[in-house]
Amino acid sequence: MSEPSTRDRLLDAAEELISERGFAGVSTRQVIERAGAANGAAVGYHFGSKDNLYVAVLDRAHAPLREAFDAALPGLEADPDASLEDVLTAYLEPLVRLRNSEHGERQARLLAIDLVERQRGGTIDGATLAPAMQRFERLVAQRLPGVPPREAAWRWDALQGLPVLYMLGLLDGRRPREQPGATVRRLVRHAAGTLMPDGVIA
Repeated sequence: MSEPSTRDRLLDAAEELISERGFAGVSTRQVIERAGAANGAAVGYHFGSKDNLYVAVLDRAHAPLREAFDAALPGLEADPDASLEDVLTAYLEPLVRLRNSEHGERQARLLAIDLVERQRGGTIDGATLAPAMQRFERLVAQRLPGVPPREAAWRWDALQGLPVLYMLGLLDGRRPREQPGATVRRLVRHAAGTLMPDGVIA
């Protein structure tokens, strides 16, 4: 097997460090040292800037989620009979699958950090799953009858705390380890409770 390229080593190092410390807590020097790159200007050479490196790291980490969301969203948008449970499952199942994959816990922490930064308005342009998330938000709002748009948006934002806690591993100590399918069903049930606190899944 061939050795990873300098670019790939930089991506791996940045992913590890950002998942541990957050974007603001990592310098390009630390990335270069962790990657074992001989060139002290390697980040600038391969990516142009720290911001561009972050975008590249997230782009790679987001890839399996983008593929899953892109596969699911058109069918949901075309199906007026798709339930709130269907929409939430399509949103949460890829996150559970990612976290249970190789390097999944590290990538999940990275995505949680990005999600928090996006909620604060601090994410770098181009480094988010914003288009897919906006489509999911619209689908959810359409399945909250009688809920005003601003209230629906607030509930959607409040819901994001659930996947963040899960991806950071902060829910793991509360229950015995379970199969991914059971975790998806549990997350969907609690997400639905956040979105429809006075009702049931339609």
